[in-house]
Amino acid sequence: MRHLSIAILAAASTVPCLQIASAADMPGKAPRYAPAPSAVYSWTGFYIGGNVGYSWGKADTDFNAAPVTVTVVNNAPISAVDIPGLIGSRSVRPEGVIGGGQIGYNWQFAPNWVTGVEADIQGSAQKASNSFTDPFSFNVRGGAGSSLVEGAAVTDYEAKVLWFGTVRGRVGYAWDRVLLYATGWLAYGEVKLAGTRTVSGTVFTLPFTSTTLIGHSQVNTGWTVGAGGSGPDG
Repeated sequence: MRHLSIAILAAASTVPCLQIASAADMPGKAPRYAPAPSAVYSWTGFYIGGNVGYSWGKADTDFNAAPVTVTVVNNAPISAVDIPGLIGSRSVRPEGVIGGGQIGYNWQFAPNWVTGVEADIQGSAQKASNSFTDPFSFNVRGGAGSSLVEGAAVTDYEAKVLWFGTVRGRVGYAWDRVLLYATGWLAYGEVKLAGTRTVSGTVFTLPFTSTTLIGHSQVNTGWTVGAGGSGPDG
């Protein structure tokens, strides 16, 4: 149609009367235009968002409990008996609801590759409890001869993940509004442990018991790696 319009205009400039007569006999037609090309989506820019979900994992705890001293008052010359402490490691698998937010920046280049950086922080209700028993049995000598000391140390504790976060780089490939990417770097979070260690048994046929509070809270660091996909809002 563009070539035809040019031809009509050229004829009008050379033979104006003929062109006018032809135009009067022909029905008018609206000009046609090619549709405008759709805009190309770009992943470049800042973004911010929130999330909620459910998380589970594994928490290892190293125990180093001091020996418990039991004082004997009626079998001199024995004055004290040391019950061995605890050195070892135990594991639990905390799980629970998590929620938080993230912020980041993407840069698209060459032309479908996307790189960026993202940080997030999560509040956590993950927790798990554990209980284990360490029996003991040994002989001691006192003024009335030897005696068997026997019993058990029972440790009850709960581990909680209070919060955690990550700082990550990511690189991906975009197909218009769909992005597939790999991501990873630093992870950190606070883990809290609280519980009791109860040592009980008999010495010289006399019962004894002792309960000690245990616990600590520590921010741990580590690494994270993963992969995922996003739409234009992710």
